[in-house]
Amino acid sequence: MRSLALAIFPFLTFTAASEWLDLEPRSSGHFNCMGRLDAKKIANNFRDLINLEFNTTLARVSMTPNFHDYSDGVNELVNAGCPGPNTLGEATFSSREEFIMGQSTQPPIPFQILNLWHTCTSVHLRWRSSAPGPIHPELPVTGLVAIDTVPNPDGSNCEQPWLMETVYSEFNSGAWLTDLGNFTASCTKAGTPKKPNVMMKAKEACDEVETESNVQSNVQSNSTLSTVAYARAT
Repeated sequence: MRSLALAIFPFLTFTAASEWLDLEPRSSGHFNCMGRLDAKKIANNFRDLINLEFNTTLARVSMTPNFHDYSDGVNELVNAGCPGPNTLGEATFSSREEFIMGQSTQPPIPFQILNLWHTCTSVHLRWRSSAPGPIHPELPVTGLVAIDTVPNPDGSNCEQPWLMETVYSEFNSGAWLTDLGNFTASCTKAGTPKKPNVMMKAKEACDEVETESNVQSNVQSNSTLSTVAYARAT
């Protein structure tokens, strides 16, 4: 089913980044510190493994054998709000082969890169998916991805100078579960929750405190004015 397939792995297509920032800029080609071109290569590999027809060869030449992927957002999508099968806090994929087995069955999903940064050994993405599931109208999903890399042990490999070793990703899984049809919100015609949630109750409580404070302030001000007026009259 497409909805199940969409839930397995959410990092899925790629567009040009609107911003680039070198957190620790170095010239490309330095063995111990990646440059902008190296970071872009990592981003392109990530994109191609997700956005195109799955390429097992690319996965094997761009990832370390002990590749790990951590995402409670993905785990929660797989679980569809249930306690299992995935355990929150644990790796979604614990090896390159697990990633290959899981991702090779998935279709592409729109995924726009909003920002892209890098350090000497990691690449960081801020992304948004406008249509991550089959439910319409879709709720946009925004998230962050950090990719830790290591230099390729094969120093003569100019095509893949850096390898993806670990991915950390989190995103708005609530919106994604809604887009997948796993969660149906109870909304008013205005698009707000019918039943106040914790955040709404907290806001209402704050509003009540602010209102009471304003009333007390007004009463105090009126009392002061009355006292002044009485003093002047006498």
